[in-house]
Amino acid sequence: MDAILLCPASGCLALASCRASSSSRFSDRARLRSASSSLVPGAPLTALKSSSLRRAIPRASKAGATLATEEEVDDVGNAGTAASEDVVRSVELLKTAAKTRKVPASAICAAFRTLEKGKFDRSDYASIIGGTESPGRTWMLVFTVGKDVYNNKVEGGGSYFPVTAVQNFDTAAQRLENGIYLRQLGNLTFSGKLKFEKRKLSFFVNSLNLTVGSYGPLRIKLGGKGDNDVPDKNDPFFIWYYADDEIIVAKGRGGGVAYWCRCSNAAKR
Repeated sequence: MDAILLCPASGCLALASCRASSSSRFSDRARLRSASSSLVPGAPLTALKSSSLRRAIPRASKAGATLATEEEVDDVGNAGTAASEDVVRSVELLKTAAKTRKVPASAICAAFRTLEKGKFDRSDYASIIGGTESPGRTWMLVFTVGKDVYNNKVEGGGSYFPVTAVQNFDTAAQRLENGIYLRQLGNLTFSGKLKFEKRKLSFFVNSLNLTVGSYGPLRIKLGGKGDNDVPDKNDPFFIWYYADDEIIVAKGRGGGVAYWCRCSNAAKR
């Protein structure tokens, strides 16, 4: 089947072909639901009460300015056009979708657009997404949508990610790891360096780890930058639309949008 895959080498959302039996698809979905139910902090993922969420979200500006472009990401306090009530509903919807995987794709994309236009204090996103000490925080990919679909240039609505894909962001160590986990079949992870600049996270990968069944991991160094290098403007990046302790939403360099839910270490499952 075709699936939208997050390309770890480019930070883009790209279309790839992935075939799986109905039983393996079922097991991966069951695993994702199981992981969603153990989100940090310890209780199952549930929609936040509107009243408590409103206290955490500043009221939208009436200035009517649009969201800053990728080149203007230093303007963290840009004025949004989304009303606070719409933001509350969008966050609740995404948290429900992460738990149930039954929310329609069109509704998820609409929630993304609302959060894109929302006005938030994004100054603490580095600590929310990557923690304040190693090993950082781990997030499971829930849903992706390509650039053209998101911008209504082609028909479609994005899709729930069909396999277990987990990213670890470690702000303190300035490291990240992006992995695909296929249960007994093995896993494939890429690791490298990251750098936060307000709501922009730039990164590169310089090593690959491959495990096949009980064999591995086999570590392969990738050419280019080393561990002493720092990501720069030529590297892939994410622009974060929204982040709290349960979900994070971002646009990749390729223009696609995705969101993740907080989870435990995938290697321990």
